[in-house]
Amino acid sequence: MDHSPSSGRDELRIDYLTYGSPSRAIVTAIAALENRDVMERSPLYETVDPEALDQLLQHAMERDRPTVVELPVDNYTVRAHSDGTLEVTDIPPELGSS
Repeated sequence: MDHSPSSGRDELRIDYLTYGSPSRAIVTAIAALENRDVMERSPLYETVDPEALDQLLQHAMERDRPTVVELPVDNYTVRAHSDGTLEVTDIPPELGSS
């Protein structure tokens, strides 16, 4: 995991292929940013269908079609790229949904 708070915001960039799937990597990355156990987080399926996300990115990767999926998860913006890159950035409180 590569943590780079250069902008004053928490951001994390990882290769989701090392976690087996984008959905597993999302949960792991957010838990790491929050310094919490993965099991303490709300399930990802409350935000997005994990299987559909994984299948979409796998399909794009297999066909060499550059694809980026961006979605909000809790107080984070998640960008999953079909090249295996996952970026997680916190949403500033003034823009957050809480």
